[in-house]
Amino acid sequence: MLKFLSVFFIFFAAITQVNAEKKADTTLTQTCECPSQKHTHKKPHKKKHHHHKKKKSLLGWQPHTPRVVVTIKPIHSLVAGVMEGIGEPELLIQDNSSPHVHAIKPSEADTLEKAEVIVWVGAIYETGLQYRLKDLEDSKTIIELQHAKDVILYPVREGGFWGSSSCCNSCESGPEAEENSPCNCHPHTEGHHHEPLSKDGHIWLAPNNAKAIVTQVAEELAALDPQHAPDYLANSKKVISSLNDLAREITYVVNPVKTKPYMMVHDFSQYFDRYFGTNGVGTIIDISHAEPTPKYLRTVQEKLNSGSAKCLLVEPQFNLKVTQMLIDDTGVATQQVDYLGGDLTAGPDCYFEIMRRFANSLVNCLG
Repeated sequence: MLKFLSVFFIFFAAITQVNAEKKADTTLTQTCECPSQKHTHKKPHKKKHHHHKKKKSLLGWQPHTPRVVVTIKPIHSLVAGVMEGIGEPELLIQDNSSPHVHAIKPSEADTLEKAEVIVWVGAIYETGLQYRLKDLEDSKTIIELQHAKDVILYPVREGGFWGSSSCCNSCESGPEAEENSPCNCHPHTEGHHHEPLSKDGHIWLAPNNAKAIVTQVAEELAALDPQHAPDYLANSKKVISSLNDLAREITYVVNPVKTKPYMMVHDFSQYFDRYFGTNGVGTIIDISHAEPTPKYLRTVQEKLNSGSAKCLLVEPQFNLKVTQMLIDDTGVATQQVDYLGGDLTAGPDCYFEIMRRFANSLVNCLG
């Protein structure tokens, strides 16, 4: 009996010790896990917050050459110069339609969706794109050149022979009648927006603005793609040097005719005129792009007949019957100017060819 009790007490003691060890292990495990669980809970929260940042921030974490889309050919050319040897920007508007009123195609919408960086002049020029780009601004880096440092903006030219059509009356219903400027407007249609029309969007036609564009784009791309930053900045210096040479060349070319007055279908030459001192004096249509009134056409015809304008520049983007009628009735000298380079091959040289063609066409028309 005593032997049996001894065995029983030994077995009971062993069981008690095992249970005590298990309890100690459990307590230790719980003590260790609690801080770990709290720490693990905080980390995913921080990561989730980080990933809600714009895509342009993510490019800094994963350096690579961004996919760049540029809206119009002359600006695309300048960007291509900055990216030469690094990557090739894509051109959005490939046909010869006016970017003022261009209706975006499904293929173009797809190109914008796939872009990481979008370069455009702004709502003052590619007016039809402003709302679509607004929808993309949280997921893309959008470079709006009208706000670029050192880009000079001029108000649209108006009054006198800078276009006058019946559409202007449609803007006089609002307060202050569009700041008492009836020709700084266009017909009220869906998506109508007044503000962009206060400024002239043909900013690239002045070499000083072209240099500012190159500098802005190079700085933006260098920040997004730091591994190629020295290359972007070196390319920008080369392009700016070429722009300086171009400005001297054109100044010499247009000097014999720069005081002679000329007209155009719509006003695209203000930046060129202000930089080189040439003398644009009027247009057939105003900023609205609406057909001119018969009364205004008669005044234009008289101006051309009197020699007050020696030349009429026509653009492939505007094929108006009234233009040909004025040419036939007055016998005025004409030249075509394509300031968008519709028939030129896109690339770094395109901008320079556009500007040289403009200068030579003006000289041929006025000479």
